[in-house]
Amino acid sequence: MSKRFLRSSLFLVTVFSLLANADDASLQQQIDALNQKVADLEAQASVEKNGSIFRDNTFLNRIQFNGFASFGISKTQDPRSDAAYHYGQTGEVSVSPNTWLGLRINTQLYRTGELVAQFVVKNDVKDSFPIHTEWLFLRQNLGHGFNANIGRIRFPAHIDSELIYVGKVYPTVTPSAEIYSELSMNHLDGASADHSLSLGSWLLGSKLILWGQADDPRSGHTVRLKEVQGIAVSLENDVLAMRLGVFTSKKIIDIDEPAGQILSKGMNAQLADRLDYITSALRYDDQRFYLSAEGIVTHTRNDRLSEVRSWSLIGGLYAGPALLYIGHARQHTSNEKDLAASLSQYLQPVEVLVGGGTMLVPAGQIFAPFFNRQQRNIHLGAKFDITSKVVFKAQVQYLYDFDDTRGIFETRAASLSSSDNVYLYDLAIQAVF
Repeated sequence: MSKRFLRSSLFLVTVFSLLANADDASLQQQIDALNQKVADLEAQASVEKNGSIFRDNTFLNRIQFNGFASFGISKTQDPRSDAAYHYGQTGEVSVSPNTWLGLRINTQLYRTGELVAQFVVKNDVKDSFPIHTEWLFLRQNLGHGFNANIGRIRFPAHIDSELIYVGKVYPTVTPSAEIYSELSMNHLDGASADHSLSLGSWLLGSKLILWGQADDPRSGHTVRLKEVQGIAVSLENDVLAMRLGVFTSKKIIDIDEPAGQILSKGMNAQLADRLDYITSALRYDDQRFYLSAEGIVTHTRNDRLSEVRSWSLIGGLYAGPALLYIGHARQHTSNEKDLAASLSQYLQPVEVLVGGGTMLVPAGQIFAPFFNRQQRNIHLGAKFDITSKVVFKAQVQYLYDFDDTRGIFETRAASLSSSDNVYLYDLAIQAVF
């Protein structure tokens, strides 16, 4: 029964009562007073209704915040005293780059449009904490499960690329470097489209990169991806996820090698080639057993950059709130000889320091070993659920079979022989909120 009906009924009953007990003059005065009271009530109701609408549509109510954090410490044991690693580990116990604080903001701009932003403050190899804008894109709902995205968009290169800072979703301290170091960007500046379709208990998802680009500064060089295109398709249910990605891009490496390390003169050069990538993944997790497998294969058009064949396997068992796991991974460059020959033709000979003098050598002899990546990795670890939103992780990695390369490490230190081995120790607490 509406308030309007009750007010009208009260008014009529009062009028009929007054008609039976009052004279005309006093009756008219009371009727006028009742009319004013009803008008005041209706005005108040209108203000309350408008206030409710304002509260429901206020800008703050259309913003959703989600946070994630990780605090990690690490240590290495390495035969090289001056090693400086891709992930920042050193021979001393120190705060590792597995330390970050992030915030994801979803803002509903209008009924079918959403602004998605993700900011991360992350430790780097210099123990500073710069702010990174990981995502900043407009997401438009097109209906029927389709969405279009433009801006600094997600890059679904691997199964955990979009959730790489949400450590709760995977058991290791960080995803496998043997896989993720090749396509290390988790965002692109560009445009994409995605679609999801429910198939009973299964969800079929597809993400199409229409165009994109990204930069990844590293030690001594910067990796740039241009003209990125591709698609990732996934099929998953409550316990099993399967994924396949196919991408292509122009890959550019800007080399900035200072004098005094190997070269007698500083060198600035640019290597460029078009690469094709195939990534795959399978993950099974029924809270009793855990199994994951990932792989990546790359192909170059002109052998100016390395072709990689890498894979990672992890198996584990649950014991209450803890997951105990063991893993094995390998990274392998398959075109080392072709790479050396191609770089020697593409780049001018370089002047290197030899004893007290200098000598000109083909560029391929210097840079092909730098891009060559060989190693194997056996790792043991545990993930313990402290709460539903906080996990503790401990991991030991044994790296070996480097075949006179630097492996996954970004360093100017000496290469590692087949008989060398490296240990990495990591502890981390990771949370979502």
